[in-house]
Amino acid sequence: MRDEWPEALTMRYLEAGAGVDTVDGALDAKTVPFAILAQATSGRYRLAYDGRSTEAGPESIVIAPPHRRLTFGHYATDESVMRSRWAHVAFSLWGSIDLWDLVELPRRLDGRAAEIVGESIHALLTDAPGEDPVRRLTRRLQIGATLAEVLITASTPRPEAADIAEGAFQLRPLLRYMQESLADPLDVAQLARVACLSEATLHRRFRQVFGTTPMRYLKRLRLDEAARTLGRTDRTIGAVAEEVGFANPYHFSREFQRAFGMPPRDFRTAASR
Repeated sequence: MRDEWPEALTMRYLEAGAGVDTVDGALDAKTVPFAILAQATSGRYRLAYDGRSTEAGPESIVIAPPHRRLTFGHYATDESVMRSRWAHVAFSLWGSIDLWDLVELPRRLDGRAAEIVGESIHALLTDAPGEDPVRRLTRRLQIGATLAEVLITASTPRPEAADIAEGAFQLRPLLRYMQESLADPLDVAQLARVACLSEATLHRRFRQVFGTTPMRYLKRLRLDEAARTLGRTDRTIGAVAEEVGFANPYHFSREFQRAFGMPPRDFRTAASR
């Protein structure tokens, strides 16, 4: 089964940005569905989550995991300026298993690993004007693979990772179907038919593997995809909601705020920094 993992891995999200902050000590709190790799090219970052904080200057990279409440502190140099650059990256296994759910990401990278990430972010920020789309896609895939390799090498597998991966492997046709059908009005009966399982067995499998119900898992897939779409496109919130299966944009906004701690409009702004 493990021989299939490389082919099963998909890069779902890769975006980069840079900015200048002139407010020393500015705080940025958010929850996101992707890993954040951030470098202060001048000044320093302080990243806090799960009751611990990590600081990093220009020689290091801070790493923030998805689905945690994060607080970034921005601290300027003596010239009262902080310059930074970052990449947001997400990979999935069999279409819907978040790769970062299987490992404990390091809070900081130093040395050669930090240099590689910094070089990769720089490459993402320097797309050549007029570059052939196929070449650009190939280059981005190569950069994404490099970032994944650095992060996985520096990470620690979670104790439950093997059980999640083994269980998800058995459910992979259903997981792919769920990811490909986010816009459709799915219910448990339909999911059970796709999985060729009874509804009771499907519930039990999801509880054992993911610790939640099939419909709650589907809702997370929908909201994560919506957040990534908001971060990389200018589609209207109503259009994004419809694309991930929410017919009512008000219901979508309420569920989105529960998941990410802010409404979709504010998340779009937060995702760009």
